[in-house]
Amino acid sequence: MLKYTEYKYHLAALFTVTVWGATFVSTKVLIANSLTPAEIFLLRFAMAYVCILPFARGRMWAAGLRDELLLAAAGLSGGSLYFLTENVALEYAPASNVSLIVCTAPVWTAVLLSLLYGSERMSRRQIAGSALAFAGMVKSPFRILPPV
Repeated sequence: MLKYTEYKYHLAALFTVTVWGATFVSTKVLIANSLTPAEIFLLRFAMAYVCILPFARGRMWAAGLRDELLLAAAGLSGGSLYFLTENVALEYAPASNVSLIVCTAPVWTAVLLSLLYGSERMSRRQIAGSALAFAGMVKSPFRILPPV
C-alpha cells in the first residue's frame, strides 16, 4: 500500500506526463497559427528561463569556464536540437505521429546500448518490458481522437 508521501510523487509524475503530452498539441496549434518552429523554440526557452530565475538564488553559472562551455555545448547539441527538430517535425506531421516517434527513444536507446556495448546487454525482463512498451505506443486502445 502506498503511503501518503508517495502519492505526491505519483501525482507529480502524472502532472509532468500530462504537460509533456500537451506540448505536442499546443505546438501544433501554434504552428497552425503562423508561428515558426524556431519562434516557438525561442519563446519556450525564454519562458523556461524566466521560470527558473526565482529558484536560481543568484547561481546561474557553472563553477569554471570549462564547465560552462561543456554545459553550453550539451544544451545546444542536446536540448536545442531536440526541441527544434521536434517543432519542425510537428510542422510536417500530425502531433500523434511525432509523439509516438519521440516515445520510442528510450526503447531505441536500450537496443543500441545492448548492441554496441557487451557490458550493457538487456535482460529477458528488459526485452519483454521494452516490447510491451513499444506495443503500447504503437497500438493504444484508448486513442479515440483523430490526429491533430
